[in-house]
Parts: sequence; structure tokens; C-alpha cells
Amino acid sequence: MLGDPAVAVGEVGERGGARLAGLGASSGLREPAPVRRLLDQRIEAEAGCSPSDHDLLTALRCSERGQLQMLTLADRLGVTRGGRIIDWHVERGRVRRDRPEHNRREVYAVLTDEGGEVLDRAREVYLRVLSETLAESGCCPGLSGVAHPGSSV
Repeated sequence: MLGDPAVAVGEVGERGGARLAGLGASSGLREPAPVRRLLDQRIEAEAGCSPSDHDLLTALRCSERGQLQMLTLADRLGVTRGGRIIDWHVERGRVRRDRPEHNRREVYAVLTDEGGEVLDRAREVYLRVLSETLAESGCCPGLSGVAHPGSSV
């Protein structure tokens, strides 16, 4: 299921590297640098989502209620302030800012439907490119066509 946060593309691991869900830190499996670069380039070109965009949107999707306090989000992204990157996503409709009625000093970044759709497109590209790369390498011949849209993955 594409919208399932449990299978979000690129779970952020130590040092910010992305991994397929299910191949987490316990397996130690990570993409080699050339594959990582290819994935990043194709996701950005085909889904409009850079690695830093992906990290931000994934952090929101995987959070409780799809929102995080701005300071918490900046901390998770490893930046001192998240204002400019949030502004960019707000302008594109991927994220909105929300101030709770009970405390107007707090500001939350909230994932929008558009932001979720960007993540879903990124996941489709990620799975397709990774499947194609593995199939072309000859190491996993059974993967041909496995991760394409409409498949059972």
C-alpha cells in the first residue's frame, strides 16, 4: 500500500542514509554510493523530491498525526532552523503551518495531501529504479517487474 507510513521510502537511518522499509538498521543493508546517487537523481527528476525534501516529508508522515513542532522537526533534520525549507514546502502546498488555539506560540509543520502524494511518487520511483538496478546487475533475477506500479509490492 503506497500511503502506508510503515513502508515509507527511505527510512532515515544513521547518517541520513535511506533504506527500504524492512531492510532497516538491524540488517545493515544499504545501497552502494553509485546506486544511492542514481536513486536520488531519478527521484528528484521524476517525483520532484530531493533527498532533503524527502527527509522532511518522511519525518512528518512518520510522526504522530502527520505533524511536528517546528523545533523538533529542525532537530530531526539536523538543521538549526527549519524556516526556509518549510517556507519552500508551504509555497508548493506540501506542508502547512499550524498554530494550536491553546498555545499560539507553538508552530507545527503539518504534512498536506500534496506532500503525501510527493512521497508516494518518490516511493514508486525508488522501488522501480532499485528493482531495475538489481535486475540489471544479475544478482537478483527474480526481481524483474516486482516493484512496478500495479504490482503486489
